[in-house]
Amino acid sequence: MCSVNGVFATNGNLAEKDIAIGRKILNLMKENKITERIILKKGGKTLSYAKTTKYKFFDESLIGNSAKIIYRDNVIELVYGEPIYAIVVNNLELAETARKQFEVFWKMARD
Repeated sequence: MCSVNGVFATNGNLAEKDIAIGRKILNLMKENKITERIILKKGGKTLSYAKTTKYKFFDESLIGNSAKIIYRDNVIELVYGEPIYAIVVNNLELAETARKQFEVFWKMARD
């Protein structure tokens, strides 16, 4: 079983196309037994159909306008704006460090 960890800043304004793609990805994750843990801004939108996802929350002042996704030996930094930028780094040491940092944040975050 694999896991995906992420810290997301979102205002909940997703286009229908994004939602459809998200549902397909979540279905693939469920089929492949991939779990996901996400830390959102307090009051952020959760997805009821994301059956393999666990959520926790931080105060809005602690999360900027970006997201970090950690999967295997990949770290993806998303910077929201016009346009949205994605910085993808494939490095095991960086992924392990990001995963350790995420664990600290996960313990601090609230249900």
